Amino acid sequence: MLDPSALAVPFYDRESARTALEVAEKEYQRVATLQRGNANASKRELETARAALERDRAAYDSAQAHLVSVFGPELVARRDELAALVRALAAREAALARIDLSVGDAPASRPTAVRVAALGDEEAEPEEAALLGPAPDTDPITQGRGFLVRILPPRWPPGTALVGFLALADHPRSGVLVPRAALVRYDGRSFVYVAHPDQSFERRAVEVAQTTREGAFIPAGLSAGEQVVVVGAQELLSTELAGATAEE
Repeated sequence: MLDPSALAVPFYDRESARTALEVAEKEYQRVATLQRGNANASKRELETARAALERDRAAYDSAQAHLVSVFGPELVARRDELAALVRALAAREAALARIDLSVGDAPASRPTAVRVAALGDEEAEPEEAALLGPAPDTDPITQGRGFLVRILPPRWPPGTALVGFLALADHPRSGVLVPRAALVRYDGRSFVYVAHPDQSFERRAVEVAQTTREGAFIPAGLSAGEQVVVVGAQELLSTELAGATAEE
């Protein structure tokens, strides 16, 4: 979840720079008209107006570039939509989040929908969010492509880590749906315990592609028909970690 105050400042800086530029353009045109007509405008006044215009144009270009670096060119180009978004962010009526993909994970098509949930809250139903467009840059940590999404109304405070689920058009995926109670988290990763016929258990790392009310969709790492532990998975993890600590 992104900080709304940090998002609003570059927008209003750009709007202020736009207003100053419009005033400078009008003043330059006024002085230029007077100077051409040999009226009460000297060459020095024209040069002063031109210098002010160039200064304010440079300030506007800088503010515009900063705004693009925050929201991306696609969203900045939709001026009215961006203005409405910033007003909603300032009023805490909406929230903005960034969803980053893993390294090398590039969708073949533009996502058509997105759902988000708080990281680690496997019991919560993911919330629908609005996809606004691609993020302006690559995340320095994940090095993956990102997307900006609007959450309305905001459910989590700024700084909350979220997990996002992107839907792609015409790209069905195969996988296994397991109950959410089968998932355990450790060291920032998700695992399930696979039960074998000899009554042993194997902790297996999995990547959750999407969670729904029915369960968690896992596209790889599990095969249809494999049995996973649903009741007592967290206890198995605690026992395993306690045993590993004792051996050390």
